[in-house]
Amino acid sequence: AVGLALGLGVAAVQRATASRLRSHGRSTGGRLPRRSGSLLATELQGKEAPPAEAEAGAQAGRPDGVFSWRKAWYPLAVVADMDITRPTRLELLGEDLVAWKDAKGAWCVFEDRCPHRNAPLSEGRVEDDGTLLCSYHGWRFDGAGRVAAIPQVSAAEFPRLREHPRACAAVRPCQVRHGLLWVWGESSENAALESALVEPAVVEELEDPAMKGRASDFIWQHRDLPYGWEVAIENVVDASHVAVTHHNMISNRYTDPAPIEVSWLRLLAPTDGFKFRMKSLRPKKGMENNISTTDFRPPCQVHNRATSPSGASTTLLLYFSPTKPGRCRLLVSFLVVRGENGEDAPKAMPNASSAGVELRQAAFAFLQSPLFPRWFVHVVAPLFLHQDLVFLHR
Repeated sequence: AVGLALGLGVAAVQRATASRLRSHGRSTGGRLPRRSGSLLATELQGKEAPPAEAEAGAQAGRPDGVFSWRKAWYPLAVVADMDITRPTRLELLGEDLVAWKDAKGAWCVFEDRCPHRNAPLSEGRVEDDGTLLCSYHGWRFDGAGRVAAIPQVSAAEFPRLREHPRACAAVRPCQVRHGLLWVWGESSENAALESALVEPAVVEELEDPAMKGRASDFIWQHRDLPYGWEVAIENVVDASHVAVTHHNMISNRYTDPAPIEVSWLRLLAPTDGFKFRMKSLRPKKGMENNISTTDFRPPCQVHNRATSPSGASTTLLLYFSPTKPGRCRLLVSFLVVRGENGEDAPKAMPNASSAGVELRQAAFAFLQSPLFPRWFVHVVAPLFLHQDLVFLHR
């Protein structure tokens, strides 16, 4: 019953959120009204009241403001998969963007329109001098968005026009963290300052010096999905579907589904998201003390983690960046953390106990490991996504 209430509550909250985002639009920056964390927790848990200690923690850490979709960081591309010789078209929150590498070797992101005639810069060229050329009239831009060349203007007139704000490309703040290109949600006058004050929802273990030698990630992959952000998030926080939907891949739909007990670790709040713990009421022998958690950080991060008593853990790392209504981009990898004494990480789905399932789980994980070339991983990995894509798309 708790699991059903969780699924229905998350669905209701996320669909309402997405609806408000579309109705507010760009004029308000997608700013959503704040709601009570305790009320949302009650919605998600059905009739059960949240634990007192979790409620107190959520109230103490909840900000007084509202979440702004456009004043946030989104991962949009795996840098290792990008072609540095040409511009790459991206999408975010219904807007077209273009990413490219400038003369300094830094990744840059512009809104995908030339300030001259709104031609898509993603159809342009990265020139030998590191500028981005618009293929319509030949205007060129440096990494800061300033126009570097206008072929139709005399040398005497160009310096004046170069300083004109309407001759500049619209620049989005961006940065590369653990192999992903992160892009800020807007390009206002204060975007550079505001973005510098906000930390992306990165994988903390990959940047923690204390985890060096213990934490490692698999190959990062990306996939454009034919369903929206709210459907994607709802799907990956719904643990009860995994044993059924992913039959013969990592589970058996007839023997592996089991009751799940849910307890809150962090109640839903505008900027902190939510986190809960799941306990199988029919755990696999030897896995009774493992801890499974789901951690959502807005706007698009979900970590599904299994942790053993030794502290070793396996985490499914998921980012769903909203590209446009009814569509999102998934960036996904696995994080493996060994115990302090070198203990192995637990399996991603420890409850699966059917004959042959453990072997298939191991094979699926092995085929996505760094031992294989990137192109092969991109071929194999979608097999898992395809199992529930038909439900989510419709």
